[in-house]
Amino acid sequence: MPDFAIHPPVHIGRPETIVRSVEQAAEFVRKHAMDNLGGDTSGLLEKFHHVQSPEAAQDAGRAFRTWLEKRDLLLVPPDAA
Repeated sequence: MPDFAIHPPVHIGRPETIVRSVEQAAEFVRKHAMDNLGGDTSGLLEKFHHVQSPEAAQDAGRAFRTWLEKRDLLLVPPDAA
């Protein structure tokens, strides 16, 4: 999987982390969803795996934000509040 940037970076809580690339996002999902690789998690990992362009990286970044929102993990960066 080529490593493309996600813009804007994704701010995550618990623990507070900033994810700036598709590879970092995939690593976060794998690490935090080990017990629950069902439906949307496995689909998200598949989406990360197939990223081959900056446009696909942004689409994967949007899907990652949605995945985080469903789990109440997405933080709004202080300058965006």
